[in-house]
Amino acid sequence: MNNLGDLHMRTGNLECARNSYEEALTIALTFGSVADQVTAQTNLAGLLLMSDDAHDLTSGLDMYQECLFTFRRLGDRRNEANALIGIGIGHHRLGRYPEAAGHHTRALELARDIGAAHEEAHALHRLGVAEAALGNLGEAAGHLEMSLALADRTQEREQQARSLDALAGVRLQEGRRETAQELWQYAFGIFQELDTSEAARIGRKLASLTETEPHSKRRHRST
Repeated sequence: MNNLGDLHMRTGNLECARNSYEEALTIALTFGSVADQVTAQTNLAGLLLMSDDAHDLTSGLDMYQECLFTFRRLGDRRNEANALIGIGIGHHRLGRYPEAAGHHTRALELARDIGAAHEEAHALHRLGVAEAALGNLGEAAGHLEMSLALADRTQEREQQARSLDALAGVRLQEGRRETAQELWQYAFGIFQELDTSEAARIGRKLASLTETEPHSKRRHRST
């Protein structure tokens, strides 16, 4: 794990995080074990998939594919599931939603097979996001609710917040505005508690909801 890169990620400083991860990968490729190398690759791949640049997205996806082969060769099934999730995210970011759903489904099956609760909750979350992009809102909500329930049970606060965020988006698509607002408020509180840059992103969503709220409702709330 690259602690400095992770810190930059949590605070939203993606440029510094990228520099840190690239430096860590160079060192791992020169001096590290295969496990060190593939860990550094997954860190950098995950960051690249946050970019809006098509070249970065493709590079991140290709890097995750390489990591998948390495984890399979090492017999590391937990990280194989994580790599499948990463590949699914890459396809999603490139607009390939059926491919994304397929990879998240395989990751979910693998996570359940090995009893990896963290990976199961993450796979359910990402599968829900993919199904929502495909317009399957009922299936999306079901996956996200299962992800949230599992994250609640294992007390994984960041996954709780991410599942709440995604579920709020589905509820808004369904026209359930007040439910979406409530879910985003819960997510906002958790991200604030964790002191991550994600709190600001959720805050902007809540502000946008308020700005677009029907005037009659805003007037009623203010009295």
